[in-house]
Amino acid sequence: SFVDGNRSVVIISSSASLMNYSQKSVFMWVKSTADDNGDLFSNGYWTSPYGDLISQNTSQKVTIYVKNTSGTVQNGTINLPLNTWTFIGYTWDGTNVHYYENGQEGTTPKGFTGTLSGTGAPAYIGNRGALIGTAAPTANIDDVRVYNRALSVDEVSQLYALGVVVAPSPTLVNGSCGTTVNSCTAGTL
Repeated sequence: SFVDGNRSVVIISSSASLMNYSQKSVFMWVKSTADDNGDLFSNGYWTSPYGDLISQNTSQKVTIYVKNTSGTVQNGTINLPLNTWTFIGYTWDGTNVHYYENGQEGTTPKGFTGTLSGTGAPAYIGNRGALIGTAAPTANIDDVRVYNRALSVDEVSQLYALGVVVAPSPTLVNGSCGTTVNSCTAGTL
């Protein structure tokens, strides 16, 4: 997927494949073009039985929140420099959450058990569910990957190395998004 930095959004339809994780990994390339707040990825975080949220903050940071079905939250913050493509994400192995920046673990792993449900609601890239257009970051987002297992340190490093040599990003043509879910129009790459 590619989100073009103009507060656009990709909506991934509700699916059983996005629910009931006993392990999970989410990774993406992000290029922030402004020091603002906005959600880069959301998969059921705000609605019980919960899920995960990757959110851009001011001060050139990203906070990754992981919430289990009991409502327990674990989070970690990593750097997101302006106007630089940065590979970010996390793995959760059922016991610990590991946060990554450019293929390297960015913070100490944090203990976390339970199940990530994802609620069966759609997942959002570039925004948060009901807040389409209001919780969108000013950032380019590319190559979002969601896994139903915890990637190894070597696999994370390999994903990072793959992206370092990627050709320039495509441009979204004829696509736009308003302030409600139904006001988005499709574009082509």
